[in-house]
Amino acid sequence: MSDAERPDGRAGVDDAGLVVPSEPRSVALVRRYAVDACTAHGWGASADTVALLASEVATNAVLHAYGPEIRVRILDLGLRLRVEVFDGSPVLPVPRRAAAGAEDGRGLALVAALAVAWGADARPGGKTSWFEIGG
Repeated sequence: MSDAERPDGRAGVDDAGLVVPSEPRSVALVRRYAVDACTAHGWGASADTVALLASEVATNAVLHAYGPEIRVRILDLGLRLRVEVFDGSPVLPVPRRAAAGAEDGRGLALVAALAVAWGADARPGGKTSWFEIGG
């Protein structure tokens, strides 16, 4: 199954990467996918950072986007590893300053601090938020 959750509780993976329902429980699947992809591509030392940032971007997609699913791709670019998260919202993410004591609002600041590059691109039917780690 490539576009829906499988009966064993794991998300579907296809040539485009990981496709998961746009719901909070999918963020854990994105983290697991990020760790597995880092290991498979020889980026195991960066797996924790990639999993953290991927979960932040995926959480934004789940909380602020609309649509039945999000798609995640992890691309080995040689000197960099790129993580892309597509969701159905055309609204590009904007970093904000979290109020003291707020429980949210720090995700993009974390991405900006730990990634060597990050951004978001409008796409037909939504947007792709992305970040890169590495040299």
